[in-house]
Amino acid sequence: MTLRITTVVGARPQFIKAAKRFSLLPLKFIYFLISNMMFFLAGFFVFLPFKKRAIKYNANSVLMISHVAISFDGRIKKSANQLMNIGKKVTLIRPFDSIEDPSQEFSGLNHSIKVKKLGLGGMFNYFPCIFDPLILFNMIFSKDKYLHCHDINTAFMGIVAAKITGKTIIADLHEWKSACVLPQTKNFSPLQKKVFVWAEKMVIKHADVLITVGQIIEQKMLQAHNIQRQMHIVENRPPYEGLEPYSLREKLNIDPKVLVGYYIGQMAPYRNIAQIIEALAHVKDFVIVFQGPINEDYLLSLQALGKKLNVNHRLFFLPPIPHDFIPSACQGADVGIFTCLSSVPSMHSTMPNKLFEYVLGELPIISENNLEMIDYLEKYDIGTLVDSTKVESLVRAFESYLDSKKLERQKKNVLKLKKKFINNRDAEKVYKEIYS
Repeated sequence: MTLRITTVVGARPQFIKAAKRFSLLPLKFIYFLISNMMFFLAGFFVFLPFKKRAIKYNANSVLMISHVAISFDGRIKKSANQLMNIGKKVTLIRPFDSIEDPSQEFSGLNHSIKVKKLGLGGMFNYFPCIFDPLILFNMIFSKDKYLHCHDINTAFMGIVAAKITGKTIIADLHEWKSACVLPQTKNFSPLQKKVFVWAEKMVIKHADVLITVGQIIEQKMLQAHNIQRQMHIVENRPPYEGLEPYSLREKLNIDPKVLVGYYIGQMAPYRNIAQIIEALAHVKDFVIVFQGPINEDYLLSLQALGKKLNVNHRLFFLPPIPHDFIPSACQGADVGIFTCLSSVPSMHSTMPNKLFEYVLGELPIISENNLEMIDYLEKYDIGTLVDSTKVESLVRAFESYLDSKKLERQKKNVLKLKKKFINNRDAEKVYKEIYS
């Protein structure tokens, strides 16, 4: 089917245009105050005993709400495609400044999709990060029966809108958000942490339908909030239409005699990138390619570390690529790398996208000892578990793939698992059950 994109830009008040054009911070601050006041007022609606209103909504249409652009999270594109595959009409709402060029965002969709870009640019970067009045108003006044909300950042607005209108809210929780703001994390204030925990509990308690990415994170979230109810499981398996011609090794002119480790995804201190570089200094005949978004100051610090350890000639830093291209980009590498802070409960429990991306790209995986990854790597023998906070653990993993027999064996096992992933249709079955 030919791709057709309809972009509907939401009404933008003049003061928002002025704030965007001239960076008038006082105007943004006013909008920020209004958003927060309405957020706390909206909290009371969660507890009010509204009756379901006898209004006829379009049962064949879904209003999907995301706090990021599709290009930054392939799970949103996947769910939109799967809903349209079962005959639903989907309209996507997202913050105005997520991405300016929709042609970059929707490449690979099998159906037309309507897009509404609403709200003051960047409001989701401010406290409480889970509320925007313009998006809430669109949820309330749309004619769609279903509100499909991605993550806690939009799901709290969804339960408020559902309480007021009687619509059906589907909360699609990709992450255990409240576990990302525990005391050991420093990027949130104590008040923000309490708000996230409370909002997540309200969503889990009041949403009509809950979706998450794996059984372990389902159990952990329900236990954390002392709630017993069903959550549907939709794994983060990206759509797959074959591999495009590509060779990472040839693109970077890497010696065919050395092994190539491929790290794809965000690079930040909590991903233990520095430890990976330190481990590389202890292993010969090994090259690492990093690909993804990274803060400029952090990149400079990593390059300085590589220079200090005399491994810069074996390090490559590449810019982000479209989510759908990741499996193809794995070609020419020998092993995929996934690291994180496993001490953070959310990261330790979730189902990483990297499992599916690397397997579809036909790479064995050097992986953090994440609970879901432990299950797959040990059951199918497709990789090696590490504690990436310890350089020696990474060194042992890198060295183990210098053994060509291990590498060849695991690559064969990866191909077997890839066939299972491609033939799996569980997600569409779940959506049919939810939307029937």
